[in-house]
Amino acid sequence: LIPKILPLLPQSINHYYEPFLGSATLFLRLNPPSATLSDLNGDLINVYQQVRDRCEEIIALLAEHKHKHHLNPKEYYYSMRSLQSSGSSLEQAARFVYLNKTCFNGLYRVNQKGVFNVPMGDYANPPICEPDKIRDASLRLQNADIIHCDYRKALTDAKRGDFVFLDPPYHPIKPESFTSYTKWSFKADDQKMLRDLVDNLTVRGVSVLVTNSDTNLIWDLYSKYQIHTARVKRMISSNADTREMGVNELIITNY
Repeated sequence: LIPKILPLLPQSINHYYEPFLGSATLFLRLNPPSATLSDLNGDLINVYQQVRDRCEEIIALLAEHKHKHHLNPKEYYYSMRSLQSSGSSLEQAARFVYLNKTCFNGLYRVNQKGVFNVPMGDYANPPICEPDKIRDASLRLQNADIIHCDYRKALTDAKRGDFVFLDPPYHPIKPESFTSYTKWSFKADDQKMLRDLVDNLTVRGVSVLVTNSDTNLIWDLYSKYQIHTARVKRMISSNADTREMGVNELIITNY
């Protein structure tokens, strides 16, 4: 979606906010001079904090994970998955990256207890340790505040001239679609609350760009804003036809 987003960005950005951080793709692409990055997933936020502050130690631990994984992939993967939040913050961060690189389709999913439960993927040589990429990400994160919090709290101080990128869990196209990136699902009422926040940010003069699925609810919620459609592939869809043919997604701006 990045090539579709870039032409729609505001011409100038004082401070960058991304409160549904996920893979931080837009932040890493833009590399803004100041940013506030946040997510409700504390394990994910810990990864970014450790990569920013203890880059070489993360690389060393990932090299160890890579070695042990290749000795016995299945046994090692499930032994690491069973550990969950044990160990130091540094060890948890390295384990999170290891599991993300070796699990099925790179999917992050938890059950109602907040336990990561994705099975191992079928990869001949997963990219478990990529030192140059980790060092590059660490450099880009140096000027960022990285916070574990709800998106509403993260945007309390956003003001005129700032830019907010909102990439929330998408409203499901089908009722059974997956929205549980944390133990709290993101439902229709949450989408409405998010739109209300966009209304508030608009009054405050903050530039906002939202991405979401192409559904009637999202069109209705953001009908007074600029809505752009984009055809994209969904790389982790369980439906092979959807992965190949792609689906419409929406890019919404208040400017």
